[in-house]
Amino acid sequence: MEFGITTFDTAPTYEESERILGEVIPKTEPYIIATKYQSKDDVKTSLQRSAEVLNRPLSIVQVHNYTEMNSNIEYLFDYCVGETANEILVGATVYNLEEGIGALREGFDPIQVPFNLLDQRFLALFDEARERGVQLWLRSPLLQGMLTHRAMRSASHFSVVNKLRKKLQIDWLVLPLWALRFALSRGYPIVLGIHDEAELHQMELALRLGSLESNVEKIIQESASEDSEIIDLRVCVK
Repeated sequence: MEFGITTFDTAPTYEESERILGEVIPKTEPYIIATKYQSKDDVKTSLQRSAEVLNRPLSIVQVHNYTEMNSNIEYLFDYCVGETANEILVGATVYNLEEGIGALREGFDPIQVPFNLLDQRFLALFDEARERGVQLWLRSPLLQGMLTHRAMRSASHFSVVNKLRKKLQIDWLVLPLWALRFALSRGYPIVLGIHDEAELHQMELALRLGSLESNVEKIIQESASEDSEIIDLRVCVK
């Protein structure tokens, strides 16, 4: 919170995350805790349990995997809009452009999409989202660590990321900073799993430095990958 972070993303499956956030995050604006619907439970049970653990009314509930939710979508919306004292926004996490278009047109808001130096598939969704007034949350700006020195742990990622790094003529230590600047320049919030205070400082620096130069943006856009083994978070090496 000292770094200006006001929105926190959690889920019942993230170990003790809901309980801890419920204890330390103020219940007043501008702080928001977004949690997720636990699909193995019925809608009412899952959301009431999260509200109790978070110790506050829910404001944003997300579907962790949009494609697994089709049978309960209507009831989830009905419950969040009509059966609670406060209206709850219903968001979704998607993994490919087809899912993103479906979630956008079904009224989910916000929608979490992967976006980073290598995965730029969802650029095609940005204009329609703005036209509809739907907020996109850009997740995995560091591609689960593969846009850092951790890429060295994966031969396939190392080859692709190192090639991009050389094109940009930057050091491995600078790469994550540029990755954050690239994601932040889209004008949408980014979802970032913070491991330590050093990463918070890196985010603060990225915000301060702002967008990358146009010639750098061009190199990055030309380097986007369509290889699912590189960009799909469900198969990406962690």
